[in-house]
Amino acid sequence: QVGGFSWENCGDGKDPVVLQSLSVAPDPISIPGSLRVSAAVSGKKTMASPLKVSLVVEKALGDLWVQLPCIDQLGSCTYNDVCTIID
Repeated sequence: QVGGFSWENCGDGKDPVVLQSLSVAPDPISIPGSLRVSAAVSGKKTMASPLKVSLVVEKALGDLWVQLPCIDQLGSCTYNDVCTIID
């Protein structure tokens, strides 16, 4: 199990898209198991598909943060058209 999920925006607020909220269930996360991710974003300009998204997922190991790799489109991945995933 992985517990203590948290997130934060690492941008400067000038990005065209800003993540407003993010949640995962269940918390703690069971591996293996099902995971539901919910997010809300706000956009400052009109965008059209394809929208490329780079996602970085990290896990704290003591004082060290380790980036989790992209495995089966989960983890720290780049999605060439995120619209095809969320439709």
